[in-house]
Amino acid sequence: MLLQNPRMKLFVTHGGYNSLLEVAHSGVPVLLMPMMYDQTRNGQIVQRNGWGKVLEKMELLNGKETLVKLLGEMLTREKYHKAAQRIKHLLKTKPFSANEIFIKNVEFVLKNGGKLPELRPASMDISFIAQNNLDVYAILILSLLLLISFVLLTVIYSFKVLRAFISRKSKSFKKIN
Repeated sequence: MLLQNPRMKLFVTHGGYNSLLEVAHSGVPVLLMPMMYDQTRNGQIVQRNGWGKVLEKMELLNGKETLVKLLGEMLTREKYHKAAQRIKHLLKTKPFSANEIFIKNVEFVLKNGGKLPELRPASMDISFIAQNNLDVYAILILSLLLLISFVLLTVIYSFKVLRAFISRKSKSFKKIN
């Protein structure tokens, strides 16, 4: 595997979940250039934890200077390598693997009769409308439409009154002349 090669000093990726998992398990610092979806969030997590940096793709429109600067910083500063090695160590020493957690959960269910109604989410008993707050949105939209209608009717009525006032003034002005 390329990431396990000891000569690998830095990995450049878009920041997708799978590539981040692979680079985290390899202990290599990472430079992320997020494109869409969860990649921006993934990049912020990596940057916050110190084992990588984020380069916004739009920065490349301004030239290569930012990219060259980030590459130079990440290749020369030991802190990125240390942080990447720490992430690798954390993943290796975590208490339970995904398989162990799955097996423990299945055993738990089996030891307790196969059914656990206590773990059934309350959302299963809520209607689609309440679950998605459609009733709240309907009231907000209706209120907004009523407010807009009231404002429009007030403006229209005000213009009619103003026009009637102006036409009376102009008629009285013509009588004076």
